[in-house]
Amino acid sequence: MGGTALASLERLLGAPAAMADNPSPTRAYYLPLVSLAPTQSPPPPPSVVHMHSLSATTWSGQADYWNYVNQNVVNAMVDAGLQNLTSTATIQDTWRKILPNYLAGQGIAIKVNFNNNGDGNIDASIQTVNALVRGMKLIRVREQDIWVYDAIKIIPDRFIGGCLYPGVRFYDNGTHAAAGFTSNDPNAYIHFSPPSGTPMPAATKLNDVLIRATYLIDVPLLKGHIGGAEVTLGFKNHLGSTNNSVAFHNNAFPHRGYWRTDWNPLVDLYANPHIRNKTILTIG
Repeated sequence: MGGTALASLERLLGAPAAMADNPSPTRAYYLPLVSLAPTQSPPPPPSVVHMHSLSATTWSGQADYWNYVNQNVVNAMVDAGLQNLTSTATIQDTWRKILPNYLAGQGIAIKVNFNNNGDGNIDASIQTVNALVRGMKLIRVREQDIWVYDAIKIIPDRFIGGCLYPGVRFYDNGTHAAAGFTSNDPNAYIHFSPPSGTPMPAATKLNDVLIRATYLIDVPLLKGHIGGAEVTLGFKNHLGSTNNSVAFHNNAFPHRGYWRTDWNPLVDLYANPHIRNKTILTIG
């Protein structure tokens, strides 16, 4: 969303409030394609909640940015945001609503983003994962049922070491534990449907962690992607769930040879049942 449109939406719905370490803020709701009919009362529940805190981090450009994030503030932001999203009174009720049918042994996959390869540029934040795990444990989700992955990148040791819950499992390109691409599940491969005259992208498979999981939480980054998708957030994050992210580039990036306005292979990726039917939450 452009700056002008975002400013207009903030005026319409209320700009996000700064939060203290134990916040009880006024939340701002960002609704996609907001156009409420005059007779629509009450308005629909928010599909997106934006939380902001000036005390979440003291980072001012240091390379080890992960050491400048306040875990307690992130916990409060995640709890308050999810409670508002689900209209629940307690964080326990929130997670019961997000995971109403969880049973021990069912995997909850968390897709993080290490597209910057842990090289000091902004990558996934362990504090966000810790906040999610903390909430799930309040309804007795087992740590060993929580599987954090980026299937084609390296999850750095400092990220894994920063996890406050030793039972959580981490999967990457094999540097620690391989996410793997061995499943014979009928939906393991992405079924592309390009228009006539558009070359079919190369065969692309989802990783075994995602296929085995019952639930999926998407944790993308807002990041630059020079010469490709420009600025990306959630829609491109699941390229790291596949064994062949390059297969998407010619069709998904505006500056590449086969890009078109009426079809994008990312739509086919997200239509896969392992993503479409399992996603319970996206948190950036």
